[in-house]
Amino acid sequence: MKRYCLILLTLLILISCTDKETSSATESKDLALPDISLKDASFTLGQSGENPLFISGESIEFYMSEDKVYVNNISFTQLDDDGNLFISGSAGYGIINTENKRSDLSKGVNLIQHRDELEISAESLVFDSEKQTVDSPKEVNISFGDGSLKGSNLSADLKSSTFELMSIEDGELVL
Repeated sequence: MKRYCLILLTLLILISCTDKETSSATESKDLALPDISLKDASFTLGQSGENPLFISGESIEFYMSEDKVYVNNISFTQLDDDGNLFISGSAGYGIINTENKRSDLSKGVNLIQHRDELEISAESLVFDSEKQTVDSPKEVNISFGDGSLKGSNLSADLKSSTFELMSIEDGELVL
């Protein structure tokens, strides 16, 4: 009987020990439960006096202590000051920082600035809805008016419809 108690006690001690990396539930999204979890829902990100970002997703999880929202199959729109559609986009996955309005988008991203018909496609990119900028160190495809470019290391300002690519692999520009 003492032998079984000793084995049981040893087993309980071994089971209760955890790895340092998994000891805190707040350190990782996978270990923490979301504050709010929604399916097939929409929400608005913005403050009074700003042009908010309207976001929809298949699943949306809010983590308030991290100021983050995780969205599967995200689609989004943003209007200009006159109420016209300015930006729209979609991606397979998005992590949105609610504090600084930056969205890390991945799994096939498509973003359109409608005023100047500027379209950006990439596997992943960062969209700042407050500053209306886009950055991506990876390969992107850009289509605009009379041309298209394929390159990498994108930095774009959607307000002024300007963009920089550090390397251009292919493209066509008609003047």
